[in-house]
Amino acid sequence: MVKALRAAIQIPADEPDIIGRAVIRLYRELISQNELDESQIISMIISQTDDLHTCNPATALRSHGVDGFALFCLQELKIDDQLPRTIRFLVHCELSEEQMLKHVYLDGAARLRPDLIT
Repeated sequence: MVKALRAAIQIPADEPDIIGRAVIRLYRELISQNELDESQIISMIISQTDDLHTCNPATALRSHGVDGFALFCLQELKIDDQLPRTIRFLVHCELSEEQMLKHVYLDGAARLRPDLIT
């Protein structure tokens, strides 16, 4: 069954190494909490707020060996009072019907969806 997992992280500054470390951390946490094998992942959409422009998150993931599925990056809509410096994942994956989804929100991004935090 195809399911979608959400994840987000807020970062302290728009610097390539900070963005790279943050997306790797978020990805690893999502994999770990959901006990995923990368072969279960079909695709990932990655968005980032418009105040982040020094690093492509997909490039950071690929440079750390994340491969085997499609990655697509885009910029978030600019909305008044949006959470700054935020990167979001939407991961499409093959999971069993019984497997519970564990969405991951790290650092300041936890306030985006308190209803999904367990």
